Amino acid sequence: NNKIVDMLSKFLKETETIISKLYLGIWQIVGFEIENKVVPSVCQQNLIIGSTESDWLEGREFLSLVHQIYTQLKFSTVLGSIRTKFIGHTFYYINSLVFNQIITHSNETCSVITGLNLKYALSVFDEWAVQTNPAELPPPIRRQTKCLSEAANVLMLGKALIVSDDQNIENTFQSLNPFQIYTLLLPFYHDPYSSQIVEPRTMLILKETASLRSYPLLLDSNAFLSTPYSALI
Repeated sequence: NNKIVDMLSKFLKETETIISKLYLGIWQIVGFEIENKVVPSVCQQNLIIGSTESDWLEGREFLSLVHQIYTQLKFSTVLGSIRTKFIGHTFYYINSLVFNQIITHSNETCSVITGLNLKYALSVFDEWAVQTNPAELPPPIRRQTKCLSEAANVLMLGKALIVSDDQNIENTFQSLNPFQIYTLLLPFYHDPYSSQIVEPRTMLILKETASLRSYPLLLDSNAFLSTPYSALI
């Protein structure tokens, strides 16, 4: 019996290693495509489009790669839990790369229009997941874009309403830290012609709160890869 148990344990470990290597191999290709095609598309400034059918389809071209990934995985009879993991990984990767692009170029990208574009892109991703397979793409998977969603809220909300105290920061923004919010608001604060007025008190609260600890500015785009294979089954 012990020999059978040992053989089974060895088999499972070897299988896990093989699947992990295949996953990472496929991800290297897909990650490159996401970085070079999807992210620039989501970051573009003209996602809010017209109402004709051709315009509607054209505006959703940035989703085509994600749909191709899921379709290929499904036709390849990949285990449903791995498909779910892969699409969740895809959403998280887009979330982190687009967020990092916005926050490192905040003077050029932080605007109400950017917030509207992000909201549109995220709503398209969410709608696609619901219509494609809600069982395999449940809300936790769709919430992998939560940092982008909160960033869009920061860019779109009335700036005077964002922060009243440090407790309000935590209650309103559960995914973004004070340093990130401060950076997103800074272009509005320094723009004398902006219609979105940021109160000096708001910036002071954020700056003081951010100084209490070492908050990261950027998201770790590879964090999702640390999920063990055992979490997929």
